[in-house]
Amino acid sequence: MYQGIHVLEKFDQWDDWFGKNNKIYVGDDKNYIQNMGVVLKSEATEAVPKAKDHGIVKGEYIVHLKQYHPCKVKPANTEQTIALELLRDDTIPLVTMLGAAGGGKTYLACAHALHALQKEQVSRVIIAKSLVPVGKDVGYLKGDLLEKVKPWLGSFYDNFLKLGKSNFEIDNMITSGKIEISPITFIQGRSISDAVLIIDEIQNLDLLIIKQIITRAGSNCKVLLLGDPSQRFERGSIDLPLLVDKCKSSSLTGHIYFRKSIRSPLAQWAVENL
Repeated sequence: MYQGIHVLEKFDQWDDWFGKNNKIYVGDDKNYIQNMGVVLKSEATEAVPKAKDHGIVKGEYIVHLKQYHPCKVKPANTEQTIALELLRDDTIPLVTMLGAAGGGKTYLACAHALHALQKEQVSRVIIAKSLVPVGKDVGYLKGDLLEKVKPWLGSFYDNFLKLGKSNFEIDNMITSGKIEISPITFIQGRSISDAVLIIDEIQNLDLLIIKQIITRAGSNCKVLLLGDPSQRFERGSIDLPLLVDKCKSSSLTGHIYFRKSIRSPLAQWAVENL
């Protein structure tokens, strides 16, 4: 699967990179795809004290990443560095973030969504998830729609809490409509504008359903697709390489694959061995 990253070893154009233009010309080199993250690496010398930096492909150039720390979140690794640029860039309305559990996909999506709300860049955040249970089905759930769906979205509550929001604040944002929680089924047929739309667990959705979701996006709508291909419960993730391959042909999309879990050593061990 396309990883969304290209590594330039033994990079030797630092004068251009840190010079007046702050960009590197690549022309129509087929190794570079629009919105691809680029890692520039070289051995440190006295003349070049910085041996690593990051850029992104825009047009015929690799350009510097902008500084973007939503809700004071700073990237923990290269994948998160590139992911934050894809989230920040308003010219990329569709971002797919796939890969290892604990890689930071939901955390970064929540940080960007809260930042966009606080800066009034959007009027609401819509969160939807494929409601496929782990293990035995829990059966009928009492209550209204929110009470039925809320147990499925514990990961988002966990991350909003980690970002400094209390349960009271989160519930208030839901009550006021700033955060909307919806089953996947209820996304279909809508027209969604002025929003961040987060779709989680897309490995359990087939390509047709993903298409139906993306076509709901209206003006000023950023769609974030999150998933871990190794944790599917239906046939959905079979389609994910095809989705990523189709997306990389458009400048409207960005993709990053998280290879490592930073949640804990145990989580990383499970990613690598189970």
